Amino acid sequence: MRAAVLHGPGADLVVEDVVLDGPGPDEVRVRIVAAGVCHSDVMTATGAMPHPLPVVLGHEGAGVVEQVGSEVQRLRPGEHVILHWSPSCGECRLCRLGRSNLCSRYAPRVLGGTLFDGTTRLHTRGGADVFHYSFLSTFAEDAVVPQSCCVPIDKEMPLQQASLIGCCVMTGFGAAVNTARVAPGSTVVVFGAGGVGINAVQGSSIAGADRIIAIDPEQDKRGLSERFGATDFLDPSEVDVVEAVADLTEGYGADIVIEASGNPGAQAAAYAAARRGGTVVYTGVTPVGTMLTLPAPPIPREERTITGSFFGGANPQRDFPMIVSLYRRGRLLLDELVSRVIALDEINDAVNGPTVGIRTVIDMTEERAR
Repeated sequence: MRAAVLHGPGADLVVEDVVLDGPGPDEVRVRIVAAGVCHSDVMTATGAMPHPLPVVLGHEGAGVVEQVGSEVQRLRPGEHVILHWSPSCGECRLCRLGRSNLCSRYAPRVLGGTLFDGTTRLHTRGGADVFHYSFLSTFAEDAVVPQSCCVPIDKEMPLQQASLIGCCVMTGFGAAVNTARVAPGSTVVVFGAGGVGINAVQGSSIAGADRIIAIDPEQDKRGLSERFGATDFLDPSEVDVVEAVADLTEGYGADIVIEASGNPGAQAAAYAAARRGGTVVYTGVTPVGTMLTLPAPPIPREERTITGSFFGGANPQRDFPMIVSLYRRGRLLLDELVSRVIALDEINDAVNGPTVGIRTVIDMTEERAR
């Protein structure tokens, strides 16, 4: 099959023929129909997020089950599935506590480059190993993944939109709904109106927030943020966003601040924008080695809650069908996230070129039609 392979940090991805082994007993082979290009893929390609190489990137995807392993019982060939990169064992202490996204067996291995048994199903034509990305590697015609990375969906659900649920939608929506637990009437600030941030905006809106302030330096995100539920938009190049948030909230600050940009300056401002007793949720991905400095005296005095959000605190088997249902009923936006559709051969335009809208989606049906 053809796949986009990263051979070195900062290098172009090479679309080439690779060998894909069949699925193991607890694995599934999926024909990829659509794959989103996420900022984490870009960070890995540039070397900001180290990963074993060579690797087939991609961790947002949806497709059709082609083959199942001997121990797979809940999936059948022909089923449509959304893929996700947060499998869980169901047995460790964190899984038993309902924190399956933090599974102590699998979460630490997400960037390890292999499947559960420590080996890879991807190889060069000469037989050398090629690593997986986040258990998935969706920048390819097919993928072999653990069955727990698959969530079956209705065949009427469009797969381009479905592919985005597997990362940016769930991460942003879940940061608001699962982690921050936005309550009706809340004031929410979201730093960064990219794929994760814009879904934190609409998650907050669906949860009933009264005021949602989106912050982003790109003016073209203003209208989009409002479409997804933002009531206000601030450009940090034009205003002091902490002062502006205070002005918009009668001096109190926000009940909840969600930092989705991964920018260290924005992370510090996010803490300052929260009110006394407010909640600050960090979900943006930063380069390895980044440090965050916060003022120490207010921490005990003002009782802000500081927390991270990994994959939006998701339970994919529970949350993905809910998100699909919200979309199908017209309550959650997905079509508007798809800014550009490309073929696999155009992958470097998406990885190395300027950001276009919210999400570039690779349509693998174009790849098969070549």
